[in-house]
Amino acid sequence: MAGETNEAPQLRAGSMVTPVEDFREIIRMYSEEYQHYNGGPVKCIHMHNSFAKYVSNIVKKFDSSVTAISLENEPLLRKICRVDTLDPRNMKLKWAILKQNILAVDGKPIRPRVMDPQFYVNQYEPRSVNYDNVDKEEALARRRLQESWKHFDQTSKRPCPSDIPSTSQNSENKVKKWDFQEIKKEQEKQDSEEENQKPEANIIQESKNNEDNEPSSKKLKLDTESDVCILCRENDRTHAFLHGSLESDDASAHLVACEECALKWQWATKGCPFCRKPCVNILRIMK
Repeated sequence: MAGETNEAPQLRAGSMVTPVEDFREIIRMYSEEYQHYNGGPVKCIHMHNSFAKYVSNIVKKFDSSVTAISLENEPLLRKICRVDTLDPRNMKLKWAILKQNILAVDGKPIRPRVMDPQFYVNQYEPRSVNYDNVDKEEALARRRLQESWKHFDQTSKRPCPSDIPSTSQNSENKVKKWDFQEIKKEQEKQDSEEENQKPEANIIQESKNNEDNEPSSKKLKLDTESDVCILCRENDRTHAFLHGSLESDDASAHLVACEECALKWQWATKGCPFCRKPCVNILRIMK
């Protein structure tokens, strides 16, 4: 067909579209403006609303919890959708069905777009994790918490300066715990140096025994008598994760990690490594 293109113009509510023959019957049944419709352009919003009403009437026959309805007994809808099952709550799928039943948009002929056979699979595949973004979110969350704690320190009543223990020796750690990106760089450098020093045989053996050490409440029960860090299982517990909601009666913290693991753990976004409650700070516990 002359002037025909494979690329569908952008659809808008007011776009004038020409539907395929099978879709015209739905428009006649469910659109008051087009009860005597015999073909030709219609507004995209009317085509959309007609289809939505049609699907809604079919969905009423099924339980509200059903996410995929069978089209075995709905020959017209099956012909339009070109699939055997339909998820009526899937907005992306609905628009894909509309696009594949349009012959022209605003007078410009197009070829009806046929959906990829893998459409159902692709749309539910989880997106790959962008670890750079995860680290950036953690760094941003820590900076925001740092500003909140600065404001708290400035506005809260403080005891006599002579009664406040000196923190000059720990000033480096105070800055360090808020700078997650710097912590990551140091850890990567340290891991790289250790990897280069390991014999090849040890690397192979370690890869076989490597497991996910991330703790969860399903895997762990907090051993109150143990002083071993739950993250590395090597060092003593020295740091606690301060849970949020400090104004509540059950303000609490879990003493579960050593200093190194507490700094590396993404507590600002993931929360407490033991209970997953939101965290606002990490504390060094002095015995």
